[in-house]
Amino acid sequence: MIIHPNPNIEGAAFGDMKDPATGEFIAEALMRAAQEGRYLRYMWDKPSDPNNYAYEKISWVRHFPELDWYIASSVYEEELRSSSTVLRNRLFGISLAVTAIGGALGWVGTRWLVGPLQRLAGTADQVRAGNLDVQSGIRRNDEIGVLAATFDGMIGRVRDDIATLDSRVKERTAALEEAEARQRLILDAIPAAIAYLDGAERLRFVNRRWRELAGHDADDVLDRRLDEVLDADAYRRLSPHLERTRAGEAASFEDGGTGRDGRPLVTRTMLIPQRNARGATVGFFVLSLDVTEEREAQRQLLEAQRLKAVGQLSGGLAHDFNNLLSIILGNLSVARERFAGLEDLAACLEPALRASRRGADITARLLAFARRQPLKPQPVEVRLLVREMTVLLSRSLPASITIETPTIGTPAIGTPAIGTPADPAGGADGIWVVADPAQLENALVNLALNARDAMPQGGVLTLSVQERAEVETAGFDEPPAPGRYVEIAVRDTGCGFAPEGLARAFEPFFTTKSLGSGLGLSMVYGFVKQSGGYIRIDSAAGAGAAITLLLPRADAPEREDLPGGEPDDQPAPRWSGQLALVAEDDDDVRQVMRKQLMELGFSVMEAASGDEAMELLDQLDDLRLLVSDIVMPGVSGLQLARHLRVARPDVQVILISGFSVEEIDEREGLVILGKPWDKKDLAAAVRIPAAV
Repeated sequence: MIIHPNPNIEGAAFGDMKDPATGEFIAEALMRAAQEGRYLRYMWDKPSDPNNYAYEKISWVRHFPELDWYIASSVYEEELRSSSTVLRNRLFGISLAVTAIGGALGWVGTRWLVGPLQRLAGTADQVRAGNLDVQSGIRRNDEIGVLAATFDGMIGRVRDDIATLDSRVKERTAALEEAEARQRLILDAIPAAIAYLDGAERLRFVNRRWRELAGHDADDVLDRRLDEVLDADAYRRLSPHLERTRAGEAASFEDGGTGRDGRPLVTRTMLIPQRNARGATVGFFVLSLDVTEEREAQRQLLEAQRLKAVGQLSGGLAHDFNNLLSIILGNLSVARERFAGLEDLAACLEPALRASRRGADITARLLAFARRQPLKPQPVEVRLLVREMTVLLSRSLPASITIETPTIGTPAIGTPAIGTPADPAGGADGIWVVADPAQLENALVNLALNARDAMPQGGVLTLSVQERAEVETAGFDEPPAPGRYVEIAVRDTGCGFAPEGLARAFEPFFTTKSLGSGLGLSMVYGFVKQSGGYIRIDSAAGAGAAITLLLPRADAPEREDLPGGEPDDQPAPRWSGQLALVAEDDDDVRQVMRKQLMELGFSVMEAASGDEAMELLDQLDDLRLLVSDIVMPGVSGLQLARHLRVARPDVQVILISGFSVEEIDEREGLVILGKPWDKKDLAAAVRIPAAV
């Protein structure tokens, strides 16, 4: 601060001063104002009232780039207002003086002006009465003379204009008729239904779309009352909105009904009142749009968003529950191994282990619904898989239920459905999809068991598989994208879905049964969406149900693309003395992993976070194995694995998680161990050579 009216702040560090009202640095605000070419307001004190920052200032600032100087000039708004008051008073005094002088001059000129002006006024009265041949007769060289000449010329021009008025009116009438015809063509072409009603609700104008919505094919609706044109139910629904509009309020509403083709019809209608000069409603403008497809798309979008939210919640719950199950299963397995000789204890441990595995199965269903269960997609010949499932289901379902496979045929004994490039029973190509065969089997089993429960007295269960090049999009959870699909349909002749059950069919934990988890259909939904497909339910109460799965069609795989067979079970090797690092933020899960690795012979180090593990990786030269949770605070397990891939490629990495939240490229070759796991699963995942 170089110069300031308040000498107390000269030389102060102006860059540290803030506007008390906004807390913003004044120097920065001034520099922005200089660049934007505007003034700046801020609160400041006065030399006569220091430290009381209650006075508003206005500053103008300019920047001089040659010196990089900012020079600001400011003034208190109070001073500006007082200056404006003084100026206003001075102007008022001047105005009074001018008025007085003008009054005197006016009195002098009045006598000289009144006579000619009275003559002009008389001439104007005659013109108003229709006499266009009249002239003022004033001839003067001053302003009044100019005014009189102009007035006389105007009368002549009006006389000439009236002479051509008739011809111009005729031309304009023809143009209006042409414009009306063009307007009618446009209004008939637009997809909106447009009409006009007078105050008595008589139709004075309708376009073609309105006639179609109302069910009329010609202009026979004009001059008829609205209640004579619409059916009684439609007019009853419309009447309250007409009353609102008659009261002067524009009304907008949606109405559902049935179209001329019998399909559901949803329209959005706007009623706009037409008022006269007194404000009374004398007519109604009507605009209606067919929003049936829009509402159906919105319903599907809301349903998808709701299921996505439920899926995210379910996925989070399943992830936390998997941590608990990992701890429970790990400790129960250790207890069973250490106390195998205690029969009473073993009798208690086995049910607990089975219950824990059942819990793991439930969480797997939750994760499948949430689309967070890691899948193992591979080529699957759908017809063969369904045939094999038919054999299994025929042994499990009651004898009162008949299974039919009209588009599948009889299964070929010994023909595998997975990883077989040929279909001995159905042709060289078969019908292929790329999906997780175990999840597809689980989905079909769930649908079959639901059908069984819907047919307690017996019935027919139909499973069919077809290729679809064109798909009817109606009814699916979302409109399918164009492409080739395989349609798998499971139909039953049971009791069907009630309307409320059909609306919530895919919600996890929702069930109409007295017993059950309510995860069957939600698991099917999750598998289908995770596999890039679509699902549809067609049902009515008491009329059976048909559930259709639509999966993307795949080409028959080449022999080299087929997955190999399952490896033979081998006894778990022991890795005596080799060093392993466990990175897991849950203490109990980390302890279970540490115990199991020690039982396999490893020496174990622990890290409670990804950051801690990253520090240890550079210090443990003899590290052979890293076992890390994928999701951890700070550095994730996936980041640790990619770091080791570059810095320590000799160290094997096993990632553990209830679900993967990041995209993992299969080409990275990472080993994923799902929660919960058994010790044998851990031993099978270790690929480094065992100690001799």
